[in-house]
Amino acid sequence: MRGASRSQPLRLLSTARAQYTTHRRSILCLGDSITEYASHIGTSTTLQVARHPRGSPLGSDTEQGPGWVALLARDYAWSRRADVLNRGFGGYNSRMLLEALDDALLPTDRDSVAAVTLTLGSNDSHCSSHALHVPVDEFEHNLIEILAQLQAKLPFAKRILLSPPPCDADDWRAYSLRMSDGLDDGGGLGSDGLAPYVRAARRVAGVAQEVRFIDLFLTMHSRSGWRTLLQADGLHLSAAGNAMVHALVAEALADVGRAPLDLPVHLPHWLAKTSPDAFDAEGVPLDAGNGR
Repeated sequence: MRGASRSQPLRLLSTARAQYTTHRRSILCLGDSITEYASHIGTSTTLQVARHPRGSPLGSDTEQGPGWVALLARDYAWSRRADVLNRGFGGYNSRMLLEALDDALLPTDRDSVAAVTLTLGSNDSHCSSHALHVPVDEFEHNLIEILAQLQAKLPFAKRILLSPPPCDADDWRAYSLRMSDGLDDGGGLGSDGLAPYVRAARRVAGVAQEVRFIDLFLTMHSRSGWRTLLQADGLHLSAAGNAMVHALVAEALADVGRAPLDLPVHLPHWLAKTSPDAFDAEGVPLDAGNGR
């Protein structure tokens, strides 16, 4: 791994033929509610209103999980490769995330971050009269600045930028009004207003160095029946939508050399500790002949 000898957090040790680390890697997921809600593990809601700040989420029978971040956490945890950190904030736009992009969002052990995903745009694209609206030119500038700061602050992290997913404005408005007892009209979100922000994200990924781009907007639109299959409420992902995003992010992580098996295992397997002459750090018999 690049820079492995630079500091203790990235120092690799070895037992027999396999490498391990005493400092666990992490995968950092940044963004808005498309990321935050991706830690769902089953049936849940996507909307809470201000008059219930400490209460239980409003009820919903929509199946949303397991979310794509939860699925990534499973991928990296079962093999003890990395912790997946969810730093998604529902309602945040690119301006808010950029302002918080330091100690408030980033882990203390920055050298341990192997990859970072970024998903923004759904809130920026609110209608111009809404408090969350960010003009598309500023949104594009903010993405450029966020990605540049991530490159500087997380020196070993591969960066993956996801476009916002499509939005069915009518479904989202109906859901928002129903779940908030008429207090929230959905903020004027819609696919027409979202498209310029998707194009801006695509442009940023095209000019930024070493940034992998996932076009959720185009990919979801290409699926027949995406509104009912891939969305839970007109905006946020259903269980099938989360499964699709997980597959796309997992593929991107593999393409940039950050799949689970690309990373060193965290501490040796118990077999390597009890029988170091017979098993490597991952518990594979030394006579297995697999060339590891």
